[in-house]
Amino acid sequence: MNTNELISWAKDKKVEEKSIEGFWKAFESYRLECAEEIERYFGIYNKDELEIKLKRISLVVGDWPRCNYNHVVSYLPIIYMGKELGKYNMLFKLSDEIYDDYLVIY
Repeated sequence: MNTNELISWAKDKKVEEKSIEGFWKAFESYRLECAEEIERYFGIYNKDELEIKLKRISLVVGDWPRCNYNHVVSYLPIIYMGKELGKYNMLFKLSDEIYDDYLVIY
């Protein structure tokens, strides 16, 4: 898959929309389950100060040389009040099935 094919695949499979939707689900769970951490990293949390945009996607060819662990990864930095506080990644099988995601605050 070349760059143009990857871009076309991502648009066709709605990677950006699915990733942003997945971020909000993961972040809301985190916010409700880890209120102390939210306060530590975000202070008085204001959703309007949170900037979430798809920054990049990549094709990962894994388990070399068998190459049987291939997937596309979306990357969304978590920007709060102009500062990057973490990231959210969503992993897609080439069939477009979402098979993992993770949110990291640092």
